Amino acid sequence: MNSMVFIRFLQLSLKDLSVFRSDFIISIIHILIYQGIFILFWDALLRQLDSPLGEWDKGSLALLILVGLIFSSIRMLFFGFTTMSSKVINGELDKYLCRPVSPLLALLAEDTKIWAAGHSLLTCSILFFFMDQVYDYQFTTLSFVYFLISILVGSLTLVLMEGCIALSAFWFGNVDRLFYLINSFGDFQRYPITLFPKLLQHFLIYVLPIGLVSSIPVMFLVGMYDEPASMLIIQGVILLFWLCGFVWLWRCALRRYDSLGG
Repeated sequence: MNSMVFIRFLQLSLKDLSVFRSDFIISIIHILIYQGIFILFWDALLRQLDSPLGEWDKGSLALLILVGLIFSSIRMLFFGFTTMSSKVINGELDKYLCRPVSPLLALLAEDTKIWAAGHSLLTCSILFFFMDQVYDYQFTTLSFVYFLISILVGSLTLVLMEGCIALSAFWFGNVDRLFYLINSFGDFQRYPITLFPKLLQHFLIYVLPIGLVSSIPVMFLVGMYDEPASMLIIQGVILLFWLCGFVWLWRCALRRYDSLGG
């Protein structure tokens, strides 16, 4: 039953995509231009410096921009966390609790942005094709596997963290300002974290793990990281922490919502 609900919402999202095809194409062009500006900026900067930024050359800095698109596409699949607080405040959660499916799955499935995830991934693929012609990337199979695991684990970690923030709406009401505050740190994705002071690097990895969806996966991919396996274990521990926190908060939130509703 739960899987059928998700598939139904997926079909509706794809139907919207087929109706608004021009919007889809325009969105891709917009992302190409926006992300292309950052790639050109790094290219122009390194031309002026005539040297890489530490271990970061033009190719790895360009990859840093693309990894942000991968995280953005995964995040769009869990967009329901962003709209959860308004549904809690407006008392719209009852319709999900009454259905014979998982309330959490129904919340997420209803607001899944398949089209947004699709054009982010497609744009990423287009940019990578042209960048590969310029920088001639050479990746080993093992480094690519490390990269995939790292970006997936890092993305799920940030998504679960956003989910915990969304669940705090059961206690604090509107938490949109907190989302805005967290999202303001998202710009760190476009910059190599190894260029920042050590204290800030640790903050961006262990506290607000922006680095896990940007610099760390790229460092795995291009072979900058000395011990990727140990870092992947650390990423797994961080993911487990936020997963346990999310499950606990979800159960507490449902009990609180039931008590408030009588």
